[in-house]
Order: sequence, then structure tokens, then C-alpha cells
Amino acid sequence: MREIRAGKLPWSLHRVNFDGALNEGFYRRVCLVRGLDWSQAAEDQYRADAYADYPDPAAADEELGAIPRAGSGAYFSRILIEQCQSPEVPVLRWTAPPEFVTDPERLVKTDDWLIEHLLPVLSALPGLRSVYGQDFGRSGDLSVIWVLQQQAPTLWRQAFAVELRNMPFDAQARVRDFILFSLPLWSHACFDARGNGQSHAEAAMQKHGAARVSCVMATPAWYATEFPPYRALYEDRAIVVQAGEDVIADHRRVVLVAGRPTMDAGRDKGADGGFRHGDSAVAGLMCSAAIRAAGVPAAGETIDTDPAAHRDTYLPDALRTSLPRLPLRRRA
Repeated sequence: MREIRAGKLPWSLHRVNFDGALNEGFYRRVCLVRGLDWSQAAEDQYRADAYADYPDPAAADEELGAIPRAGSGAYFSRILIEQCQSPEVPVLRWTAPPEFVTDPERLVKTDDWLIEHLLPVLSALPGLRSVYGQDFGRSGDLSVIWVLQQQAPTLWRQAFAVELRNMPFDAQARVRDFILFSLPLWSHACFDARGNGQSHAEAAMQKHGAARVSCVMATPAWYATEFPPYRALYEDRAIVVQAGEDVIADHRRVVLVAGRPTMDAGRDKGADGGFRHGDSAVAGLMCSAAIRAAGVPAAGETIDTDPAAHRDTYLPDALRTSLPRLPLRRRA
């Protein structure tokens, strides 16, 4: 906005807020379209319901009142993220068509996608300690998976990202298990277990063990505890993440509310044309929590007494036949 006002951009700036629209007859038009009777009381309730959809007055004022939020409200600055981005981090995106959920061949197609796109990335991973974080989404939001590897005692690098849009639950489980089984020196995984993500996270814990998988209910208190060490990774340049505006926009959705960092309710249109809600920021936060999770197994113990049998319990035939080409998990 400052650049427009300074004449640096050849755009015009317009301000239209929710109350202005109501004063010009917006709710009367809503009533006309919906076949409702207009009244001032009904319009007042309509306005109150709209503002109630936001987590706090500042968010409502920004979205509905066209009042910019104070700069200090953003927890991550643009420069903080930009200085840690690298274009060399692979990002794999897959958007499923609406009919994919009832496609009888959807799991076969998922296996084909994994072998064609994800297998080469997994096969090239170095034998370094790995952590996994996922923000789950089914239809409204993305499912974003981040994998970080420890390059040095104080440096973590994102190995790759997987972004799934409109992906059925069973197909997402296929992707999850293929990655988790294949990661070298995998130490821990943290899953967003709110809403639809609870079933996905619980299934991962049942298959891979509670010592290795955390099902996270991201409460305001959890955010307040976990965001500061995650931001410290960027401040110390102790993390390298994927390049792109999507990651910056996602992290800018982390705001301070009453002095505590949390996710706001806004959405941004991403590079693929679909909407995002801070998805990669949550995936990165889950990785950060996984980094500090207690390590297992204890000295002299192992988790998989029979890795081959463990593999056969849940991997489909098409993926099992590809696994000999993968670097199987190596235990520390």
C-alpha cells in the first residue's frame, strides 16, 4: 500500500469495508437472492455473525474492516524466512480431481505416483537423522508434509515437501507410510491431530509406535510453547527450507495474540491457485517439535526385531516391490 501511494506501482488503491457494503445494501441483496425478508434486526444479526467467525477483534477488523494489522502482530518477518530459503529443496504437489475419492483404482494410482515421483527423492536421501512433520487437510486445506535432515549439530535442512490437495484419507495414509518406512535414521514424527487429522495421526502411531510418533492437539498453550524454538531456528539460520512465496505467506499467518504466537484465521491463494491456511508453517512447526522429542530406542535396543515382517503388515504389493531400491531405515 505504501508503494502504491508513493507512485512506485502503477495500481490504484481502493478501500471497501464490510460496514460500507452493508450501508450500500449488501444484506438487502443477500435477502433478495435467498428469498428472505429484510429487517434491520436481521441485518444487525448478520453483521454480528460475520464478525463472530474470527478468532479475535483484530483479525475481524483486518478482514472485514480493511484496517491493517499492526506490523508487530506478525510473528515471522519476510526477511527472516527469505534468508533461510533454498530453491534446491524438492516440492512434490498432487491435486486429486473430485472423482478420485470414488475411483476404484485410486490406490493403484497412488502407488504409481509414489514410485514415479517420490521414490527418486527418497532414494537420493543421505543417511542423516530425519524428522517428519505434517499438517493434515482433506478438502478445505492442504495436507503438507515436511521432512528435515540434520546436516550438522546446529543445522537442519528440509529434504523435501509433499503437498496434497483434495486427497482421500486412504491415499494419504499410503503416502505417509511410504515415507515413514523409507526415511534414513528416522527419529520422530509429529502429526496435526485436530479434526480430520486425528484419525490419520492415530493410525500412524498404531503402525509405527507411540515412542516414535506424536499426535499433537495444537492448543494455544502448545503454540506458545513450540513457536519460539521454531522461530529461533530461522533467527540462528539453523534451518534451510524450500523457496517460494507460499512458505512466506504461510508463516506470515502466525500472529501474536495477547503476546502469544498462534495461527490466525485468514487464507491466502497459493501458487497452485488453491487456498492455503498457514499449512507449511504448521508442518515446519511439527518438524521442530519432532527435533526435540525424546529419542528412541534406548541403548542396546532396537525397534524392529523383524523389519521385513513389519514392512509386510501395511505396505501394498506395488510399493513393496520397489523398496529394495530404497535406502532402508538405518538405526543409530
